[in-house]
Amino acid sequence: MSACLDKDAGVDTAAQLAADTATIDTFLATNGITAYKDKSGIRFTIQKLGTKGFPARTDQNIKATYVGKYLDGTVFDPGTKPVDGVLSSFILGWQYAFTILPQGTKATLYVPSPLAYGSKVKGSIPANSILTFEVEFTEVTLSNAEKKRATLDLAAIDAYLASKSIDAVKDSTGVRYVITNAAGGAQPDRFTKVKFSAVGKVLSSENQFYTGTSEPNEYFDSRVADYIHGIQVGLMKLGKGGKITLYIPSGLAFGPYENSQTSLPSNSNVIYEIELLDIL
Repeated sequence: MSACLDKDAGVDTAAQLAADTATIDTFLATNGITAYKDKSGIRFTIQKLGTKGFPARTDQNIKATYVGKYLDGTVFDPGTKPVDGVLSSFILGWQYAFTILPQGTKATLYVPSPLAYGSKVKGSIPANSILTFEVEFTEVTLSNAEKKRATLDLAAIDAYLASKSIDAVKDSTGVRYVITNAAGGAQPDRFTKVKFSAVGKVLSSENQFYTGTSEPNEYFDSRVADYIHGIQVGLMKLGKGGKITLYIPSGLAFGPYENSQTSLPSNSNVIYEIELLDIL
């Protein structure tokens, strides 16, 4: 099921993506199916939203079961064996889905052909095939190195909080937080679009690496699920106007990735000061 976005010369993937997305949307409307729409082009319905953990990063190992079908319901892959592998090795449609769906989720994915196998024939699957997958995202399998890093990160965060005499709530996810204004009213869920301001700092040095406002635009949904895991935890605890300070271990932030543009080192524990400006 590995693939990448088709970049063959002469193939207009943008046009194919637009056409396939329109076909999927027509199919969903005709059949009375209400689906979440992702800017990538995938559509998905959720039969059971997982509560076992966070979505995966593309560098992490996932386990899942699935049945693969064409849009007309014909099965092309009964998924007799569960899959177990690094998320980045799977088709782009899966990569988009499993980085926003939490572990334990059962869902149906509708994947445009450029986010599957594109213009290439793949076994019995014809070129430019729109595919659907009934999936159950079983788990993210953490490596021993990730488990060790998580232990070290929590120890560093707790030591920092103690040194500053900060009485933070210890969330079961590993995030520590202080709510300075919970605000009232409804709180966003994982797929709610939000607008919020944020200041990001490296915990070890307190150097600021980010300040700005995030909100939906033509290219970005700005759903809670679109942000790093630690920010997701914080946003779902606030009403409109709420403020929170988050102390986030690296595995729930940017993991092993170094960002030269923001001077954020790899495996950085981070602090985010967030104000939820609007729930959209």
